[in-house]
Amino acid sequence: MASQTKHLVEITPEQIQEFKNLAKEQEKTFLSEDAIVDTVEHVDVSHLYQRIEVKGVSINYVKVGTGEKPVLLMCGSVGAGKSIPPERDFSSKESFLHGDIEFAKILMQKLGYPKFSILGWCGGGTEALMMAGKYPEVIESLISINSKAFFGHEDMAFYNLMSDISNWSELARSSMVKVYGEEYFFKCWMSLITLYKRIYDEEEGNLCTEFLSKIKCPTLLVHGQLDPVAPVRHVHFIKERIPHAKVHIMEKGKHNLHLRYPEEFLAIVEQFLLELS
Repeated sequence: MASQTKHLVEITPEQIQEFKNLAKEQEKTFLSEDAIVDTVEHVDVSHLYQRIEVKGVSINYVKVGTGEKPVLLMCGSVGAGKSIPPERDFSSKESFLHGDIEFAKILMQKLGYPKFSILGWCGGGTEALMMAGKYPEVIESLISINSKAFFGHEDMAFYNLMSDISNWSELARSSMVKVYGEEYFFKCWMSLITLYKRIYDEEEGNLCTEFLSKIKCPTLLVHGQLDPVAPVRHVHFIKERIPHAKVHIMEKGKHNLHLRYPEEFLAIVEQFLLELS
């Protein structure tokens, strides 16, 4: 599918090359060819799929594990996976971010969990931060991974480059097309980028900063030192506004650190959750 690049912010040729280099680094971990990531990617969990109706929408979910403390896992964007229809609505923060956390809260209530912990990665981590600040009476603990609370100029320059999917590797692009089909994936991605631009222009890039000071539950912030999508400065910004949060920087970690280093990642998360039990 042909695509046209529309600059979201002004960037120099030097910055374009820099972000192309970052994009290449991101492609190495977006869907890494490493054996351990390949193994994770090809685990078939379709037999675990379950469905429940939330606000008139049939939500697909997977329930695994044992224990008394439920943990909701929130992945990143784009298209809502097996919970289509309806199509994703990226027209505003209210329909997208706030809508997602409202669905998540009702989902857990319907499953019998009025209180729970939440773990979110990337955009799901942003929503986890929002949820912990908006519903402090519901969220018992929070784990946010490689997340942002705002967009800066450099972040938007990166999204500007990645809005043109011809800059994506074939591996990264085909993985999304496999799930969503080319037309729907492209539609979702461009709608999301358009929303990001509007948030950057009209709200100074604010995603959820107003919720950070309201977070009172135990909080763990995990971040990859080498993440090109959410550079490490973002975790320091969040930490400054959640003083009680614990921070763990994975020195070799990039954006998909949970896939590249699953044993280390799981050990960090499990230790945090078990200490709270």
